[in-house]
Amino acid sequence: MSERMQLSDGTEVTYSVLGEGVPVVAMPGGPGVSSGYLRSFAAPLLDGLAWYLVDPPNTGGTSPADDYSIPAHASFYRKVASTLELDRVLVFGHSYSGTVATTFAASYPEATMGCVVVAPPVVGTEIDEAEGGGIRSAMNTAMARHEHQGWYEDAVEAEFNPDMSDLDSSFRRGLPLYFSDPTDEIVNRAIDALTPIRVAMDPMMWFYEKEWPTLDLRPLIDDLQGPVLAIVGEHDWAVPPVQADFYRNASNGHVVEIKDCGHFVQIEAPDTYASAVSSWLHDNQLT
Repeated sequence: MSERMQLSDGTEVTYSVLGEGVPVVAMPGGPGVSSGYLRSFAAPLLDGLAWYLVDPPNTGGTSPADDYSIPAHASFYRKVASTLELDRVLVFGHSYSGTVATTFAASYPEATMGCVVVAPPVVGTEIDEAEGGGIRSAMNTAMARHEHQGWYEDAVEAEFNPDMSDLDSSFRRGLPLYFSDPTDEIVNRAIDALTPIRVAMDPMMWFYEKEWPTLDLRPLIDDLQGPVLAIVGEHDWAVPPVQADFYRNASNGHVVEIKDCGHFVQIEAPDTYASAVSSWLHDNQLT
């Protein structure tokens, strides 16, 4: 059930809470996507954790913002934690919000117990191209695994030329690309967990036009002091493992690559995903 609060700056925020225990502020991907699908990440990890699934600005019932930058999103979640009187939290970010969770941990170390990022983008397109295009090459290789599939051309068309008047339909058509082995069972499970998809275009376009080309989180990662866990699927074309590997440079960084998985590891390998997070929490005495 969704709850509502107001931040000190007047921003209305909708969120939900799952479980009890150590607080986890969970941040959805997108950007411009509400937090509902994060339930699939939280569900196998409710023992000893209280998951705060927070709708970012301009999603769910949360107010729009003037600034949709990564630092502004991190500041928004810091205000959320403060309003909820959560002095120190675990931050959890999927996909795009891996950038936000990392920025939160780097900017507010006093408020961060640890950081978990799943499929985290680190280096953007222009930086990658200037450094030889290794990330783009890895993305192309991962996508090419599916070229022989009958659904491939339609999925690529839906992914890269979506129908802006029916994004939910385009998302469903493109969904098989995001899995290592998109069987009917896996895709149906994903549809149940991830749809209907609603995208707020202002946050999305802000990121892809203003931040993604020159994104470089490596300096922030290098300076992270607390424990950080990066999880990535072996065959994720959107955020290939080479992106997550940068988290090995954090002073207390740990990277887990889950075999035979794509972008949504919690759907293709829920037990492996949950075990990786649980072990990391235990090893760092966070629960």
